[in-house]
Amino acid sequence: MLDDLAALALDSHLARERVTAVHRPAIDNVSTNMEHAFAGVQLGHRTTGLAYARLPHPDSTPVAANVAVAEGQPAGQVIESLVTVGGAIAPASMATLNAVLLARNAASLDRATALVDTVVPFAAAETVGMVGYFAPLVPILLAAGHTLAVLELDASTWQAGPRLNVGNDPTVLAHCATVLCTATVLLNGSFDAVRAAAANCSRFVMVGPTTPLAPAVLGAHGVTHMAGRVVADDAAFWSACRASDDWTPSTRKFVLETKNA
Repeated sequence: MLDDLAALALDSHLARERVTAVHRPAIDNVSTNMEHAFAGVQLGHRTTGLAYARLPHPDSTPVAANVAVAEGQPAGQVIESLVTVGGAIAPASMATLNAVLLARNAASLDRATALVDTVVPFAAAETVGMVGYFAPLVPILLAAGHTLAVLELDASTWQAGPRLNVGNDPTVLAHCATVLCTATVLLNGSFDAVRAAAANCSRFVMVGPTTPLAPAVLGAHGVTHMAGRVVADDAAFWSACRASDDWTPSTRKFVLETKNA
């Protein structure tokens, strides 16, 4: 999928825009097994892309051959590195790609809806698959009556119970009608394997700020819904970043069916 996303971005004149700001805040890593990294990248036309990664040590260390994103770089140079280098992808590189795709496809957000507590609405309780343990979302889904089958790399979260099972067995996704999948799978290269494991689901939802605004490409690869976050007010976002303040009020969470985009 990453090749197709990069090709779409590189086919746009926006790939010639230069990076004008990069935000890589330090994040407290609460688990000794995992590392967290976040990045925001702004292009010259004042569109900002986001990306977040939660990956096992030491895989979360950005690959040295990735272009080190810096102010003044053409976005296209960064994006080309994503498909020529291989290996784990640095969040700043993905954020650059996401900035181009957001600017290119911003009109599709007009057909998006606001994110609900359960990410997508459910008609009745069901077994919900998760790729990545979304700690804040778990109690919400359990309270709504769902059973959760979670595929997670961090062994410190593994548990087995009547309604919450967390482990590293991808076959649990085969029995889920809805799968909520972290967009980190684009950064660690596991998307194809995860989507194959969830081949029987009717809704495959890509979740998180790394989710690229490219509904046609995601839809072609079996993503039915996008549940992402985009910067809605660039000036406020970067002002908050410079002040080390909360930048989330300057962003928007959305859900979009790829077939309707």
